[in-house]
Amino acid sequence: MATIHIDPELLEQATQQAEAEGLNINDMIENYIRNLLRSPSPKKIRISPFVEELGEDLGLPADFDEREAYREHLEKKHK
Repeated sequence: MATIHIDPELLEQATQQAEAEGLNINDMIENYIRNLLRSPSPKKIRISPFVEELGEDLGLPADFDEREAYREHLEKKHK
């Protein structure tokens, strides 16, 4: 058994939540930690090449105004 320090207000809310779910606070915390350790961390998620390409630099100037460019596009399209 180990001792941890938790904000008393947070502990009270967690205890109430545990009781509402038919658990004691120790079981709820253990279940949470087990689930946390089983879940893949965001660093382990493989990102597809397509999604990686979405973040590539498009070579646009720093002051590029998307709205203005779109407005100009619409003007040309509907002339």
